[in-house]
Amino acid sequence: MVRRTEETEERVDSRPSDSDKQGWIATLEELHALAEERRADGWTVLTTQAGDTAPVPPETGDTDRFGLVHVVPGDDADELTELLADGTIDEFEAYRRTVNATCFLITELRDTERRECVLVATAYDLGEADALASHAADVGHIYTRIRRLDGTPVAEIRHEAYEKLLPASTTE
Repeated sequence: MVRRTEETEERVDSRPSDSDKQGWIATLEELHALAEERRADGWTVLTTQAGDTAPVPPETGDTDRFGLVHVVPGDDADELTELLADGTIDEFEAYRRTVNATCFLITELRDTERRECVLVATAYDLGEADALASHAADVGHIYTRIRRLDGTPVAEIRHEAYEKLLPASTTE
């Protein structure tokens, strides 16, 4: 969508750039390849694409509510709730690439005992991650928070190795 700004009368194109589109396409290709690899190794796999992700720093007085917050579709939220009902996420891995000012990320959440994993593909603006990265460095961990569109919590996973989820420029 192209729009004019009131202040400058210049044209601002708010559509993703071609390189951002290619970054997302590559992320989805990697998501599907990882899922097939896990399935071939005998894992039960749930894949989802977050409709929105926000790097959320702690609010004043509420230092426990921070992390990467992913909003997932309702059907995927239902499957994730069912998958987590009897299991425990005990391992995670992150696969990321940075294109321009966007971090494209796949977070793999594993229940190794039950051989189940969730792969969440997402993208977030690096400029929004600085405050979160600073806080994570101070406290030594970060959370992955998965929510429904209406804000209902689906899952919350604590990660000690927070650096995997944030590009190096935001964790230094």
